[in-house]
Amino acid sequence: VNGNAATSAQEPLPNGFRPGLFVSPNPFRSEVVIRSYSRSTMLDIYTLAGVKVAARDPILTHGNSHHYRWAPRGLPPGAYVARVRGGGQILTKILFLIK
Repeated sequence: VNGNAATSAQEPLPNGFRPGLFVSPNPFRSEVVIRSYSRSTMLDIYTLAGVKVAARDPILTHGNSHHYRWAPRGLPPGAYVARVRGGGQILTKILFLIK
């Protein structure tokens, strides 16, 4: 399923399901893949100062599993915050860009 269709129907979360945000690799050099298990619709990337540096739609969506790819260009090494939001949920994870 093409993740660009962020309005596609999502399956209900099963009982006992815990939403999560998973990053690989972390730290990363050129590209990172972020997986969200939630009712997410959009990924935003921020500096630690709270400046938004990127926004991404999922590259792949299957039910409540969403995959995003971020390949920062022109940003310095350091820590960044990935925030996935949607369905009343906000999930965050720290990303470490190294050179």
